[in-house]
Amino acid sequence: MGTWIKIIEVENIPSMGARKVVIANEEIALFKTRDELIFAVKNECPHKKGQLSEGLVHEHIITCPLHNLDINLENGVALEEGAGCVKPYETKIEEGMVYIQF
Repeated sequence: MGTWIKIIEVENIPSMGARKVVIANEEIALFKTRDELIFAVKNECPHKKGQLSEGLVHEHIITCPLHNLDINLENGVALEEGAGCVKPYETKIEEGMVYIQF
């Protein structure tokens, strides 16, 4: 099990948008969905290494800005068969702050 790390206030992540953070030299993209859930994944598309934090959020999916690969934010798996996956991070919210298990 990892350690819970306090990252950012929930209100500082735009709805249907993203924020990028760096923890231990690893870029992590945080996403807020329309239903106000927060997801975190490694900020690198498994296909062409696009910055996922610059992609489009819809439902619980992020679309890579480089080539439109859709990735499920719940588990990091690309929706196109054989396209790989990205590392997801568990998140929680306490007192308006987002925490990531790292």
